[in-house]
Amino acid sequence: MARFFKDRPAAHVTFEELRREAATWGPCELAATPSRVAFLARTRFLWCHGAHADGTITVGFLLPYPVESPRLRKGDLGSRWSHHVKFAALDDELRAWFRAAYEWDRKKQE
Repeated sequence: MARFFKDRPAAHVTFEELRREAATWGPCELAATPSRVAFLARTRFLWCHGAHADGTITVGFLLPYPVESPRLRKGDLGSRWSHHVKFAALDDELRAWFRAAYEWDRKKQE
């Protein structure tokens, strides 16, 4: 994971805020590759794929429905929707979307 945030310490701080928030939802793991850091509950439900010098991060998350918001880019992936957002700090709207992605991922495999 250190490699992903190399030369972008402010983005790493933003990501750590997200990691701490995710820890409150229940069990999940991190999986790092050179191009992203993913959160996995049963499968990948949330991932950081952009770490920017200004401290923002770009994340993607999956839900079974599209979220309508001007903050998001989204695309249909068949039975689910991929959403992407860039942010510098968590807010209540982001927390709700990310937690919904976590809960859906945990539930869909039961």
